[in-house]
Amino acid sequence: MSRLPLPPKQIVLDADRGLPVVRVAKGLTVYFDDGVHWSASAATELFDAFLTRADRDRLSWFTTSMMHRWQSLRPEELPGLREQLVADRVLARVRHLFTFEVADARMAPVLAFRYHEIDAARARHAGWLQLLFPRAFSGDELLALMLEIGQLHPVCCASAGWVASVAPGLGGTAFDGLYGMCKRYLGLDVAVPERGCRRARSFLPSPAWLTLLGPSVLRPEETTRIIDHPFQHPGIRTFRLAGGLLLQAGAAPELGDGNLMELPVAMAEVAQVLDPWIDPRPIPFDGRWSEGDSMHAWVHRFASLEAWL
Repeated sequence: MSRLPLPPKQIVLDADRGLPVVRVAKGLTVYFDDGVHWSASAATELFDAFLTRADRDRLSWFTTSMMHRWQSLRPEELPGLREQLVADRVLARVRHLFTFEVADARMAPVLAFRYHEIDAARARHAGWLQLLFPRAFSGDELLALMLEIGQLHPVCCASAGWVASVAPGLGGTAFDGLYGMCKRYLGLDVAVPERGCRRARSFLPSPAWLTLLGPSVLRPEETTRIIDHPFQHPGIRTFRLAGGLLLQAGAAPELGDGNLMELPVAMAEVAQVLDPWIDPRPIPFDGRWSEGDSMHAWVHRFASLEAWL
């Protein structure tokens, strides 16, 4: 396949001020059920893994749910932040609604560690972790992170690849601009974990280049059926891991380009097989996404391109 043009790096709200509301990045989003495991060790282990891969000089902002506002950050302060991620190991508790974020920008970051805990005894939502990296970040590194997560940590589901980072709190202002971008670039995921977490214990929120399905979403006999499926694209790989089944849709993440009639073929084939496990009643984004069946059509776009395009 020839090299396709990439989407714009960002969508701005005000061209004069250059305020970004959407930026395109590489990233992964993990939804998890065992909050005790994640609060005790997994979150800090993945924070360390993130810092080894990140340009620390770009990480200039930090906040938690215990703070009233974002705080500026210096690179030498980063290692000291990890202690705020660790819950009390003696009490072995989940800090319901605890949030921890380190990022290169407060609005639509492209380099970020975002973490949110949910107590399963108090809500049906899943906890989540999101890592964002610049567009040039290696797909091989994303795969290595997903393999580590799937082998070592309990998950409901997870996805990775090209992702849109959306500024919070702007409603349809941000999502309307993204709507047209997603019409063109079918391989672009819109992972908004604040919404995806609501049903991620049972369903995959949306398809992506890498997809990890844990036991709360995929039963053992279904795992075997997917592994045995006769995939046609030579770049599709499956990995049976301790924490679930990981599928890789091609050697590297692809966006495709609807304007050039180019489809991310491997991703489309995987998504069609996984469609029964993709959320049948996704919670719509704001703006045009809430009109009619737009959100359902996008989430299931590879099962019915006509409904989305």
